[in-house]
Amino acid sequence: MPEDRERLDIREAADRKGCSPNTIYHLVQTGALASELAFVVGRRGRVRKHLIRVEDLEAHFSTEETERYIAAIDASAPPLTAEQKARVAAVFKSARRR
Repeated sequence: MPEDRERLDIREAADRKGCSPNTIYHLVQTGALASELAFVVGRRGRVRKHLIRVEDLEAHFSTEETERYIAAIDASAPPLTAEQKARVAAVFKSARRR
């Protein structure tokens, strides 16, 4: 198990969570996932990288965080109309016949 103070760059964080580096970058840019900017030595000299604490990464992708995110979306969404419910039911019925 990694130490809490271990940090990952965006690509390593994406690999760890099985998602795109663009997803991690978006989370960092929107402030949903904390990171610190650091200069590291790369092939082209010093490179600026976002470093993400493993603890923060795990907390963001936890089931609790996901449940809160879904609840917030659900609370802000208007209820389906009767017409929308009928269309959704029709889609599922046609998919079941295949």
